[in-house]
Amino acid sequence: MQDESLFSVLAALAANTAIAIAKGVAAALTGSAALLAETLHTLADTGNEVLLWIAVRRSGRPADPTHPLGYGPERYYWALLAAVGMFVVGGAVSIWEGIRALIDPPELEAFWVGVAVLVIALVLDGTSRVVAIRTLNRQAARLGVTRKQLLRESPDPTVTTVYLEDTIDVLGAALALAALILHKTTGAEWPDAVASLAIGGLLSLVAVRLSSRNRALLANQAISPRIADLLRTRLLDEPGIAAVRRMESVYLGPREAMVAADVVVDCDDIPATLERVRAHVKDEVPFIARLYLTPVRNLRVAYDDGMLRELYSAFNARDIDAVLERLAPDVDWPNGMEGGRVHGRDAVREYWTRQFSLIQSSVDPVDITEHADGRVAVDVHQVVHSPDGELLHDTHVTHTYVFGDDGLVTRMDIG
Repeated sequence: MQDESLFSVLAALAANTAIAIAKGVAAALTGSAALLAETLHTLADTGNEVLLWIAVRRSGRPADPTHPLGYGPERYYWALLAAVGMFVVGGAVSIWEGIRALIDPPELEAFWVGVAVLVIALVLDGTSRVVAIRTLNRQAARLGVTRKQLLRESPDPTVTTVYLEDTIDVLGAALALAALILHKTTGAEWPDAVASLAIGGLLSLVAVRLSSRNRALLANQAISPRIADLLRTRLLDEPGIAAVRRMESVYLGPREAMVAADVVVDCDDIPATLERVRAHVKDEVPFIARLYLTPVRNLRVAYDDGMLRELYSAFNARDIDAVLERLAPDVDWPNGMEGGRVHGRDAVREYWTRQFSLIQSSVDPVDITEHADGRVAVDVHQVVHSPDGELLHDTHVTHTYVFGDDGLVTRMDIG
């Protein structure tokens, strides 16, 4: 599929090549520092378009064994080089030329040649900018956002770079034209130097912004919070998904992202439910190229009030086998009498058998609370008697349970 950013890049490349030649000739004829700054600016833009063209071509290659997630981040690398080129060739050199023109103002000649070239540059740069704006508007409409939001959030640096470059091109040409006119009408030499400094400052500002954006994308930036919230809502709309505990994401390229989420499910067939949810979400949101869903709890097999109350009833009845059926084979359990912990069903059985021979303990759940991380806290009324019937303890304690995916208790803590 043709990358829609490519047309914007090629349109800007054609315009900048023609403008750079015309500005260079005009700068040589007029001696204007502002026109020289504009020439350097346009040369930097032309080089940037070449880099952006390479970015589009190389990032569009399909995934292979050496790059299983694709080549999308190459676009950020080449776009970062383009931003650096804009800063060095366009910004820094233009500022230097402006400073030099302030110190030793050059003679300005061939006024009408400079005016004609700058008017042509305004037309060509404006046309290229219109192409970039239309591309941005199409992308924004497809995503249901404004152009401003798209410029802030877009993971595609190419059309954003072209748009900002063309905007600075139009402003720069207007500044250079104003400087020439002021010099012609007032005889003052400083407007030319000030225009060169302003052009360099604008280029440096945009270059820093683009560098920062591409650096963030290269550093595995997550999708925007707005998109993340929409995706979370979309997951919760799917039957069988009760909650989204955690969600992480990273851009794989200008039109692809990878998302991993821990979900609480409420279903009988977990694999089939997750496969259905993945297929539906990816069909409706093609931007999500890879969606990994990990079930951290199933409401139909994990804890419920009745199960926990039955566990306590079995414990009070000294039915160790019934309690152990609710514990994972490698359960981690506290040793409330002697301190430390015991591990595994056999060790728990030995611990309880010893406990029952030494004390008479009754535990009754009063209140059950589920934490956001899936742990379950039980407020327990605990009464302990000696074998002779003497009351040893009558207090409330908190039992905190951790459940596995199969609904069995994997750990219990006393607090």
